[in-house]
Amino acid sequence: MLWYWLALLGTLTAVGLVRWVWVLVPERGRRRYVRQNLKIMARLRGCGSAGSERDRRLSRRFTETYLRQDGVFVLKLVT
Repeated sequence: MLWYWLALLGTLTAVGLVRWVWVLVPERGRRRYVRQNLKIMARLRGCGSAGSERDRRLSRRFTETYLRQDGVFVLKLVT
């Protein structure tokens, strides 16, 4: 039984690692992750939708110039 439990935990760990790599390595994945979290914050504040072209440009610029890969990684750790 213990071997099955360890195999399950190893599989879940591998799946989690693949998900992290899928979100954090490609630039598009990082931008999508940040944009999704910004949409959630807009909804919590009661603002309108955050899907306009201006919002996309701003979120892209914010992700690429300010956060970069390390900042998105820290955000992922915090969430």
